Amino acid sequence: MFNNLFKARRLAVVLLLGLTALVISQMAGAQVGAEQAAALRADIDRDEGRLDDLGTELERRNAAFEDISRLRSELEAKTAEVEQQLTSGDTIPEALEELSAQLAALNERVEQERRKAELVFDAMKATRDEIKLVEQKLAKEKSGLAVLLGEEVVELPVDSSPAQESSAPAAATPSSATVSGSSLLSGMLPTEKSPKQTISAPSGKVSLADTAEQIQARKTAEKAAAAALLAERDLNEFVERKQNLEEQIRLEQEQLRLAENALVILREEQETVQREVVRRLAAGEAVAELSEGQARLEFLNESLIEIGEQVEARSARLARLTSRLDTFAATQDGIVAEVEGTRAAAESAREQLIWANSPLNPTNIMHWARVRGTGLLLVIGMMLALLWLVRFSARRIIRLLVRSAQSDRAVRSHRADTLAASLGGVVTGVVFIFAVMVVLQEAGVDLATVLGGAAILGVAVAFGAQNLMRDYFNGVMILLEDQYGLDDLVTIDQVEGRIERVNMRTTVIRDIQGRLHFIPNGQITHVTNRSYEWSRALFDVPVPYSCDVDQVMAILMDEAQKFCEDMDYTSSVSDKPEMLGVNEFAESSIIIRFFIKTAANMHMPVKREMLRRIKNRFDKEGISIPFPHRVIISGDK
Repeated sequence: MFNNLFKARRLAVVLLLGLTALVISQMAGAQVGAEQAAALRADIDRDEGRLDDLGTELERRNAAFEDISRLRSELEAKTAEVEQQLTSGDTIPEALEELSAQLAALNERVEQERRKAELVFDAMKATRDEIKLVEQKLAKEKSGLAVLLGEEVVELPVDSSPAQESSAPAAATPSSATVSGSSLLSGMLPTEKSPKQTISAPSGKVSLADTAEQIQARKTAEKAAAAALLAERDLNEFVERKQNLEEQIRLEQEQLRLAENALVILREEQETVQREVVRRLAAGEAVAELSEGQARLEFLNESLIEIGEQVEARSARLARLTSRLDTFAATQDGIVAEVEGTRAAAESAREQLIWANSPLNPTNIMHWARVRGTGLLLVIGMMLALLWLVRFSARRIIRLLVRSAQSDRAVRSHRADTLAASLGGVVTGVVFIFAVMVVLQEAGVDLATVLGGAAILGVAVAFGAQNLMRDYFNGVMILLEDQYGLDDLVTIDQVEGRIERVNMRTTVIRDIQGRLHFIPNGQITHVTNRSYEWSRALFDVPVPYSCDVDQVMAILMDEAQKFCEDMDYTSSVSDKPEMLGVNEFAESSIIIRFFIKTAANMHMPVKREMLRRIKNRFDKEGISIPFPHRVIISGDK
């Protein structure tokens, strides 16, 4: 109890210090925000004025394009009229030279108007591009001002890593945290960036189970990650503004080139009009008839003055933009260095957080031992006791289960041994798995994730190990049907021997030569059990054809009866001997067959002892055991 109170007090102190630092950072950022908001409003007003000027310029160029198109149409009509006069045969020879000069002047004027139309069209396209660029820039500036004034929330992406999950949440700024931007970006082209932004990001959960080192490392990592995200955002905005400025410079250079080309075309047109006026004066036309040409010269002079002023203004604006681009280039290294510094700080804080949450941290080991050590030791002790109980009581439990199913005590004990040897490992495995799950749960591991992975692994094993599953299934059926047990004499797949071990997957047989055979249960299709519940010792005794068969059968039954009454072998014999009689007329003997029913697995000892007694009795009675004779006849005889 006192330990929990101490942790709660320590947690409250940490939270209070963090709240104090947050308030101080908000107060420091408020003053900087007010200054940059004023600068941002000034930039917005300037860009809005620039947008109005561009709109007016676009309207003026539209009107100029229409005037040029109309004048070009009139000149083309006059040119066609003069060409018609030249081609007709009614023109007097003295007027042909005048018409030719007039046609050449008209063609030159048409070409000049065509070039002027193309130039004005290109200027209109450049003006539209510049209007679009200024509108995008103005939208970003207004969005940045809205964020600065708290009218809009900007969500920054949160970089999560596996080391910051669970007890180490993703390093991100706490919800509704105030973060100061980079001072290196002040005085440049304004965008939506603000030195004071409300960042929506999940905050790390604080638990009484966390240590003070973990809480401090988590808060440091969150602040460093927020600073790194903002610095990276500053860098992205810097790149966008630089590209915007380069695009403005390109458009301004295009506008300046078009204006200079317009000056060249207007001067050429001015010279052409002046030559036309001089030619017409030399031809004797009155000054009053040249009013149109003089008016055109005055218009061209005014246009030259206006466009010259535009060239000077655009040159000055281009110089200012180039100067700002130089400022960007000089500031770029500082911004990149700041981003790299914040990234390095965030990475260092993240590594510290990983170490603070690492299970290898001595502080965490001691904390974990204090919180969960006692419970884990208790669970492990209980599971060890349960495993010991299963190991030493499995035989007795299985004996109780098979007592009602088997009447013979020896058979019941034999089956109990078989089941205990086969099922003991299964029960131990189940108890062990359950113990591991309880230990993991007590250690704080999410069992849902573990069980989900185990289920997927089980499905994969079931598909990939079908033969193994068949072995286990057949093993269960063998045990349930009690087909054979330990020490049974069986024949499986032409392998004869005694069962030494039976489990869910394999059956182990040792043959008469001592060789050990491992047979998978899934491959067992036929079993011959020679000692299932009881056995039978079968005797085929050969006697000569010259003996009395009835006397021999009486001797054999008498000897078998004495054997069954022998106290050393009474427990091995389960029934009286049974004479079957003459079984076969062999090549050199008569085969007499009889058998003795014995207890399970005792037919071979009974048979060996009985054969020994029969040989001794035949010797006493003078009965020989026939065997094949081979007679060799020599050719000389």
